[in-house]
Amino acid sequence: MIAAAAAVLAAVSMTAYGESAGFSVAEKYITTAQTPYESKYTKIQWGGAQQWKQCGVPAACDEVLLLPTADSLIQLNEATGEQVGSVQLPDSCSTEYSGALCSSSLLLPTENGVCLVNTSGLSVTAFRAFDGKTASDCAVLDGLGYFAAEADGGYQFLCIDLESEGLDTVWCFDVPEKPSGAAVQGDSIIFSAGSSIYTHDVRSDRACEIPVGKKIVGEPFASEYAVFFSTEDGYAGKLRLQSDGTMEEDTLAFCEIGKTPSSPVAWNGRLYIGCENAFYILDSLNMETTYIISDIKGGCTPQIHYGSGPYIYTVAPREGRWALYCVLDMDEESEPTVNILAQMDDFTGGAFCASQKGTMYFRDAIGRVYALTAAPFDVLGLVLRLIVLLALL
Repeated sequence: MIAAAAAVLAAVSMTAYGESAGFSVAEKYITTAQTPYESKYTKIQWGGAQQWKQCGVPAACDEVLLLPTADSLIQLNEATGEQVGSVQLPDSCSTEYSGALCSSSLLLPTENGVCLVNTSGLSVTAFRAFDGKTASDCAVLDGLGYFAAEADGGYQFLCIDLESEGLDTVWCFDVPEKPSGAAVQGDSIIFSAGSSIYTHDVRSDRACEIPVGKKIVGEPFASEYAVFFSTEDGYAGKLRLQSDGTMEEDTLAFCEIGKTPSSPVAWNGRLYIGCENAFYILDSLNMETTYIISDIKGGCTPQIHYGSGPYIYTVAPREGRWALYCVLDMDEESEPTVNILAQMDDFTGGAFCASQKGTMYFRDAIGRVYALTAAPFDVLGLVLRLIVLLALL
């Protein structure tokens, strides 16, 4: 019993940073570890005491939280929330788009460019400015960085060399509408713009446009065998790619869900999407709705953590506030269970991430940062209560 309870209270971990950091694939949204599944097992460790202006998207790195704010990148201690370091940025940070961590480097979007930060020594090692604004999240793979930027009345999706002094362009691809952040599958970098999925070879100039007939919202998600996406008119979409980045014939499929869908996340044969009216769980193979959770309305892009079962996290409005939901989706034989781990005043435009140790971080709409952890588990107290119970029996 003690071992089982301890497993329940092990740390939360939702974001892993590996060789494909920042891409909309399993490494970004799906990780392994244990997790608390009831609100009594969680607590707000710290947060809310300070409000930072012009906050960007936080990233967890080692034992600190990296928080872009105004023209600085600050370090917050994971255990206490105290500021332990900072570095001046060459440009104001982007408040909308996220950076990508890989090893000891952070590719960070600014308002009008990108900079490379050494997270060990906390120093800016390279910066590149653009005429227009940065227009997507960043991603990193094998010494290359990927993101979108405004250019000449349209947009460019760029691949840059992170080892070059000026973050030089390896290749760029012009698109008329705003591109999404990137996913990766095999040798293909995948992003969306307008009503098309675009694929581009990791290093070469091979590129392909795949029209899907519906305007895509958010980032596509790439599993090992398919690419999933959401559309503006309330559908979840799926297609399969061939090795050359073109679409496999007769693989484009749709399932009607709800208005204002989030980006999808797929795992273990299921597809998870937040919508205005409910939270949807689909059979990702057949693209059919499996469950509809009507209590969760307007949920952001989910993240998945699987340990003693797949736990799906999303943040959504609830009774005038915002709630962090944890959905346990064990198998096809049982319905998902829903728990609320924490609530906050306003999460509009907010962001969340997690450290590998299990601290979950939230940045709300007005620049306050909170750390959520598993509550300490009192093993001695449990043993004493069991002894008393046995004595009474």
